[in-house]
Amino acid sequence: MATTQPAAVDRPATIHDIAALCGVAASTVSRALSTPDRVNIRTRQRIEAAAAQLHYTPNSQAKALSSGRTGAVGVLVPDITNPFYFDLIRGTQLQLK
Repeated sequence: MATTQPAAVDRPATIHDIAALCGVAASTVSRALSTPDRVNIRTRQRIEAAAAQLHYTPNSQAKALSSGRTGAVGVLVPDITNPFYFDLIRGTQLQLK
């Protein structure tokens, strides 16, 4: 594994940064992180080590682009200062955890 860190310090690491560090395709990195059984164990371990080294965290917004699902829930209430609606919002939060 190379010792250089391709990710710039002013932005989060991407799968492309991990791929460059490991010498594999970005699609291999994606596959290793999402469906690990589809990648050779040594390659997967290199990718996981590089991801840890670069402090990689998956971007949920980017994932939502391809899947079309954000997992976000919207609650519309007419007045959040009304104690009834506050309880409704808090109850919704607790149920979604």
